[in-house]
Amino acid sequence: MTREEWAVFRSQGSFAGSSLDQSSGYIHLSSAAQVPGTLEKYFHGRKDLVLLSLDQQKLVPGFLKWEISRDNEKFPHYYADLPLGGVVRVDDLELEQNGRHIIPL
Repeated sequence: MTREEWAVFRSQGSFAGSSLDQSSGYIHLSSAAQVPGTLEKYFHGRKDLVLLSLDQQKLVPGFLKWEISRDNEKFPHYYADLPLGGVVRVDDLELEQNGRHIIPL
């Protein structure tokens, strides 16, 4: 998400999603293995991003669903507002010279 969205998330204690999420009816998430592809496809070159790591045990049960999406692969979709308590790590995303994001370990 953007740093601006993260600031609002922190101040409100929950995140209702981006405009794309809201129009889709769920919050788009990616597994750790899917993050590089998602960043490359949708956010290449963006300098204003943070990467949130979530603990699914801290999310409301029943609202996280793995569904077929891009490239016929299952992605996590969250059908509720994300609670701030579900965030276990936040990393600012830096860019390589080629515009790809450096993903923290």
